[in-house]
Amino acid sequence: MVEVAHRGGQAKHRAQLLMNEFHNLSKATTIVELKNRIREIERITAQWSETTDEGVQFDEQVKMSKLRTIVPTGIFDYIAIQAAECPDYDSLGTLIETQIMDPVTG
Repeated sequence: MVEVAHRGGQAKHRAQLLMNEFHNLSKATTIVELKNRIREIERITAQWSETTDEGVQFDEQVKMSKLRTIVPTGIFDYIAIQAAECPDYDSLGTLIETQIMDPVTG
């Protein structure tokens, strides 16, 4: 019984550390940094979901909000209208990836 409670406490602590790491992700200034930040979002949110009880998924709206805040302004200016219409994280991520691959603006 004590061991189960200890594991539960460890899981909560790990989830909190991951959430802190997520909130500390800063705005990217280059495309390379942006790609790294996107990978970090994916890693952190996947690990957080694995850590929480009963497979609770990371809030999609929080992921979208973070993604919008880390995109360099120069890139986001080209996709702001389309980004506002994206219904989920995956579609926003696809839009951003398409933009950064654009030879003219990315």
